[in-house]
Amino acid sequence: MHFVEKKIVRIPTFLMSGITTAEITSLEPKDGFKIGGRMNITCSLTTDNLLTFMLMRNSTIVVEIQYQKKAQGYVIIKKEMGFDCNLPSDNNVVKCWKNGLNCNDVAWYKCETNTAISSSKSLKVKSSIRSLREPFPPPEENQISTFTCDADVASSESSVVFRWTVNRGNNIDGVESEDRRVQVPKSSNCYTTVKSDYRYNVTIRDSSNTTITCTIFSESRSHTFSIPGRIPVTEAPVVGTAGGLDGGTIAGIVLGVIALIVLVVLLIWFFVIRKKADKPDTKPKSTGPPPTRKDYDERENAIYAKTDKMKQSEPSEALTDNHVYENNKAKGSRRHHPKKGSEFLPSHGDATDQMDELDEPYPPPPPPPPPSKPNHPPPVGLQDQLHYAELQLAVEDSKSRRSKYIPRTETPYAETKQTGRANANPRNNQDIGVYTVEGKANPVMNVEDEDDGGSYSQRYAPGSAV
Repeated sequence: MHFVEKKIVRIPTFLMSGITTAEITSLEPKDGFKIGGRMNITCSLTTDNLLTFMLMRNSTIVVEIQYQKKAQGYVIIKKEMGFDCNLPSDNNVVKCWKNGLNCNDVAWYKCETNTAISSSKSLKVKSSIRSLREPFPPPEENQISTFTCDADVASSESSVVFRWTVNRGNNIDGVESEDRRVQVPKSSNCYTTVKSDYRYNVTIRDSSNTTITCTIFSESRSHTFSIPGRIPVTEAPVVGTAGGLDGGTIAGIVLGVIALIVLVVLLIWFFVIRKKADKPDTKPKSTGPPPTRKDYDERENAIYAKTDKMKQSEPSEALTDNHVYENNKAKGSRRHHPKKGSEFLPSHGDATDQMDELDEPYPPPPPPPPPSKPNHPPPVGLQDQLHYAELQLAVEDSKSRRSKYIPRTETPYAETKQTGRANANPRNNQDIGVYTVEGKANPVMNVEDEDDGGSYSQRYAPGSAV
């Protein structure tokens, strides 16, 4: 028996196909490219033996791809003039591109394989705007600045139109526009660069973001500027009102009414309120009753009297008596001095009053009386000194009659109350006399026994014998 060794070799499916075609499915941009732009070409291939792919510009190979067994795949072996392509994919699509197009790229393009060639497609240049230069000189008030707009125009064009637009930020005059036609010179190149200059007179109206715009081939470039160091001015069109008055007139009327109201308020304050506050008080002050004869009597006015330096006499006993002092304090009065306003002059009751007025200043008024003490009731049994002295005499008398003293142990002391009269048992009053002082009950007292050193602590009802 013999064995046969078999090897499995994978072959791409497109190599087994019997159809071979090549086609450019897209060439962009369709309407032409801008100088410096980008182009894209897509080629779709159908073949059973794709060994070579080439991208042709006119008759020149710009990209070439080959299948190599050693590498077991496709390899790019040639790239020229800035063109590039990716490797064929499983669906046999090859994409190519180029950046930075120029006039040399205005040509015919096709895709070609080792077995098929596609139809050719052309790529042309497109007219377009290039730039809007910075104004020269820089915009300043009352100066003319020049704006320049550049465009790349295809050689097929004979003339083009530049449209200039001025749009001020304050929108006073709206949008201003101007068209300027420029002739395109003949050239052997694929395009010609043409320009248009716009001279603009800068004024105060350009103080708030004025925009200059250049438009050509449906493309625009703009430049915005403001006058440096100027405050933007915003103006609006005058809008009429229903009554025929514009906004400025109404604002003036409102401001006038407000100013009139403020003026009236200030006049009222100045002539009424302020003058009333500054007006002196003409109301006569009270001077008290007119002086009487008692005001000149030293005895009646002793509380305000002062020692006469000429007499040097001692005050009488009657003037220092407490009872008289209180009487004079209630009766004394001060008289109004006829020459010194509201001051009061104490009277001495003699001819020295006038001398006192000339030699010495008036004495100050007496100090106010001390505040009254709290109204605490005095201790029971010590209402006044006279009562206390009488009690002392009673105690001394009781000492001399101790031998005659008969204790009253049966007296109901608890029934005795300090009500100002005695509440003793009547039977005890038969043997012991009742001693009272002005009808008041005697307080309970402890008296020291001087003979035997003991203490006398028996308590008795007020008013009983001691």
